[in-house]
Amino acid sequence: MSGGSGIYQPSGMSLYVGNLDPRVCTELLQEIFELIGPVKLAKVVGDRNTGRSLGFGFVDFYDRPTAIRAMELMHGRRVYGQEIRIDWAHAGAGAAGRILQDEDLANMHTIFVGNLGPDVDEEKLMKAFSSFSSVAGAKISKDVETGLPAGYGFVSFREKKDADLAMQTMTGYILSGRALRIDWARGKNAARGVSTFGSFSSSTVTPKPDIQTIMKQTDPLNVSVYVRGLPSDIDVAAIRESFRGFGDIEDVKIPDAARMTAQDRIYAFVKFKSHEVAARAIHDMHGKEIAGCVVQCEWGREGLKSRYF
Repeated sequence: MSGGSGIYQPSGMSLYVGNLDPRVCTELLQEIFELIGPVKLAKVVGDRNTGRSLGFGFVDFYDRPTAIRAMELMHGRRVYGQEIRIDWAHAGAGAAGRILQDEDLANMHTIFVGNLGPDVDEEKLMKAFSSFSSVAGAKISKDVETGLPAGYGFVSFREKKDADLAMQTMTGYILSGRALRIDWARGKNAARGVSTFGSFSSSTVTPKPDIQTIMKQTDPLNVSVYVRGLPSDIDVAAIRESFRGFGDIEDVKIPDAARMTAQDRIYAFVKFKSHEVAARAIHDMHGKEIAGCVVQCEWGREGLKSRYF
């Protein structure tokens, strides 16, 4: 059931999820995002009186890198035919605390802010631009591998005149001992402050370690491989055929949630009979083409076994 409309206190690993279909309940929201990584808390916000979904919710993760990955992979995905919007969740008030849940950041006027020090967080960046009346939000980009600040961010304005003025007056502004570099943000992800690393539209894939390192990344009983970037029209038989050369396969599953959130790419799970064979499949198939699409492979979470196998 959808959650109530009580006060929500987000953490630094919390995402706002907007444009939800009324049929998306808290349980389904959690199930969808658990495919990315362990979820600490999920909540669909409901009307105080009727309990009906207000069309948005929140998802808390246990670590920042998983939250970043969820933002990159799930923003714009379709759930019950609606493209969900994902942003960092903030508290409801304060300089850096506005949730832009009713506004499309892509329609705002966003500038790139570079040469940021490692101590500059979103609140400090927002405060630096707080003299501009239409400033709407600030985002610090994070390195996907380490979860640490990448040294740049984005600031969005509701009015172009403020963005223009910020461009003119904030270049060279000293923040935490560094002179800011300002430019217009470019690309559809700029307003969200995320890179295209790992997105299904990207042809690049993450570097892969050796087989022994892969085997140590998870429980030795784990035999499930998570495969993402598959074409949306692929079937189980084609996936099985692509992986059968590595050893005995117990099962192949395309979860219902994968089809439900699909655009042009989906994901699947391949369950082998041995941990070593699964590790070799991850090593050899990561970055390879299946049915014309470059896929990424990694361990499936053990907690998903009972649900999908």
